[in-house]
Amino acid sequence: MDRNLKETYLKKVKSERSLLEKIMTVFPGYRGYREKEMLRETDKLIRDELIKELKAAKEQLFDIERDFISDKDMRTAKRIEKLLMRVDTMTEKIRHATYGYAPRLNVIEVREKQLLKLMEFDANLATLITALRNEIDNFPPEDDGRKSIVSIGRILRKLEREYEKRDKYMLGLME
Repeated sequence: MDRNLKETYLKKVKSERSLLEKIMTVFPGYRGYREKEMLRETDKLIRDELIKELKAAKEQLFDIERDFISDKDMRTAKRIEKLLMRVDTMTEKIRHATYGYAPRLNVIEVREKQLLKLMEFDANLATLITALRNEIDNFPPEDDGRKSIVSIGRILRKLEREYEKRDKYMLGLME
């Protein structure tokens, strides 16, 4: 995934404004509102992309698991199954992550600075998901994959921690 993912999506969303939206940004009050909405849309687009990448990682892991099952290596298959569950959990957390309002306090609007911080968290998640995909791509088919399984687990742990930071930030528990 591109390192400048958030900037790429922000440019895309801004470029897709209609003529009416461009005119309306001239009026006081509307511009700030519209910019925040675009940031929310951008954050949502980024998270949708993260979900696609996690789904692809899951499919790859599932294929690897299936190979171990057909080779009757149930011990390794069970370890991979645990990784699959963690990928599923992360996918659902990201899918249902807030993008504009604090999850438990919907009355608190997220400011533009906070939205940019959310996109920064999402960019960090993207970097970790890319590392996850790379590790899965390099999974060695000829052995039990123990080192790769441990490495994938470590990356997932970092991904989970980064998501927890994002969640804490949204709850106001972190600056």
